[in-house]
Amino acid sequence: MASGRPSLPREFVWRGEPLVVADVIRTWRETSPCKHGSGEVYARKHWFEVQTAEKQIAKLYFERQSRGQNRTKRWWLFSLEAVAGSSIPQP
Repeated sequence: MASGRPSLPREFVWRGEPLVVADVIRTWRETSPCKHGSGEVYARKHWFEVQTAEKQIAKLYFERQSRGQNRTKRWWLFSLEAVAGSSIPQP
């Protein structure tokens, strides 16, 4: 966390099912210029591509500044893919 990156939770719940993070495949961030014209660049989103304990690949992101009605939601599941030979459980 010294790098300014949020700490990745070990588990998420998606459609009532836990997704346990088994391994981090890669991380990256989205940046954009300061909105007030100072010339600085800010990290807007931190992305994580992870493998779950169920052998799925999930892409998650953390928003530095939350948007919308519920300002407490900052973690989002962007995609969930089955690895060859596994399946994604359906609700």
